[in-house]
Amino acid sequence: MNIEDFYDADERRPDLRKPFIVDGRTIASNGHILMSAALNKQYDGAGDEQAKRIRSILSGLDGKQFGPMPKITLPDPTECFICAGAGKSSKKDCEECVGEGDVYFYNGFNNYECECDSCGGDGFNYCQSTDEDCFKCRGEGVIYGWRDAPVVLGVKVNANYLRLIIDAPNLEVFADIEKKMLAFRSGDDYGLIMGLTS
Repeated sequence: MNIEDFYDADERRPDLRKPFIVDGRTIASNGHILMSAALNKQYDGAGDEQAKRIRSILSGLDGKQFGPMPKITLPDPTECFICAGAGKSSKKDCEECVGEGDVYFYNGFNNYECECDSCGGDGFNYCQSTDEDCFKCRGEGVIYGWRDAPVVLGVKVNANYLRLIIDAPNLEVFADIEKKMLAFRSGDDYGLIMGLTS
């Protein structure tokens, strides 16, 4: 498993935009999936509150009985809507709003502000003419829909997260049905995936 796949550089929560260190382990999360891996000193330590949250989350795995991952068949993926199946894309600031998401104009009487139609208010557009792997499909050109969610030991898990762990060697899992989460471990790596509620 690659720790780089477990966070989102564009996450709205800044403390989840890159891996960080807690208690001598490298942690990566996007808020839906979390992975703890061997220490990689290139990352910074987490802040006190963030470290406290991570310790609390991971302490729930202590003493749990993990077992082999059951055989799961992932649904058929669809073409990635960001890279149009090419597996390559990058973000660039919208030329019309210059990355602001809003456009401003003045008509001699009033100032106006409105959402940019070119980028839908995001402030950026996607460019497929790049060598960078697409952030959405991680260079594979395909994704699963949000509701493509096989049930693993009673927990409904988004297929996009399952595909990050499913081929890990000696993968073991534990399902907490009450908390709707699937814990996983493979060698020295471990973590959890939050399940879907419906």
